[in-house]
Amino acid sequence: MLHTYPLEYRTRVSKKGSEWKYLGDVHTVRLSVRRQHGSPSLRAVNASTVRRWPKQAEEGGAWFTGDPAFGGVMIVLPGSNDMLFVQPSG
Repeated sequence: MLHTYPLEYRTRVSKKGSEWKYLGDVHTVRLSVRRQHGSPSLRAVNASTVRRWPKQAEEGGAWFTGDPAFGGVMIVLPGSNDMLFVQPSG
């Protein structure tokens, strides 16, 4: 993934909801850039299967690599040590 797609900074990460699953919480999120509309809903799961939402993502944004239509990886800002795998929710 990181060899194919560049890392792009997403200024806005908004969590729309969460579901408890056996291997970890699945969060519904939107990754967007200010002044751009139409970002798709994505399902995100923490790579380390930690059952918490990284608050730093909503406060300071995150880096994304991949294609929102197919999935990718979201890396929360340095210091949080959070990485989430994402895929389209629909």
